[in-house]
Amino acid sequence: MDDHVLKWLRQHEDSLMAETPNNNSCVSNVAVVGNDVEQALLLDTRLRANDEYYLDTLRNNYGTGCSTILDIARISAKFNPFESSTVVFNKYIQAILASPFFSLKKYETTDHHRGDSNWNSAIDSIVGLYDGIQDGDRTKIKDSLVNLARSASTKKDIRNSHTMFLQSVLKLDQGTVTAYLYSSSIELEETTKKGFDSKQLDVSIKRLELSFNEQLWYQYAHLVNKKTVKLITDWITDNSVPETEELKMVKLCISD
Repeated sequence: MDDHVLKWLRQHEDSLMAETPNNNSCVSNVAVVGNDVEQALLLDTRLRANDEYYLDTLRNNYGTGCSTILDIARISAKFNPFESSTVVFNKYIQAILASPFFSLKKYETTDHHRGDSNWNSAIDSIVGLYDGIQDGDRTKIKDSLVNLARSASTKKDIRNSHTMFLQSVLKLDQGTVTAYLYSSSIELEETTKKGFDSKQLDVSIKRLELSFNEQLWYQYAHLVNKKTVKLITDWITDNSVPETEELKMVKLCISD
């Protein structure tokens, strides 16, 4: 295991120096939940103080350990959560799965096709596919779908593709950390035949559940620290689309 950890860290060392954006804008959001969140954020505060107990605090902050390893994998894959593509997201997932700090507990893909005469019911059916997403984040999903549907309505008979939503959730509970990653890619098309409009949606949702190796983090936190550390609060800020007035004003219904 020692060789595996050191090899993984060396493989990703050079990539920490630069990031390469892509061209597909999307909605990205992260959340940290669970009974241990308050304690983890307290440890983050202590880490910012950079006192004599820094390394001991880092070793015991499994939440920051998880966010740090996720960030190393993200940068290595040149994955920008705000300008994403399916190809680059898959590289990000591969980098995570190659990490000795994670074990895969579940990997599910849901494919869904919906044809309807109006966008309202079609969009609602897609939003309902996101199991385990908080209500506020469901609203963001719907907002993004609404914008994509508007684009489809202005480009009749042209398929509009979009990696439209990325959601990362860290669950900190009873000394363990579980990471949940959602991604969805979607295609929308509006066609007109004999005076009737037809709406078609194809969506693919990937859901990963990953278990973080807390003992391995405790053992190697001092080595990871020499390369980089991503505090939980910084990870949230860097991976969440800020709520703008424009987003707040997006209407949640589309009429024909």
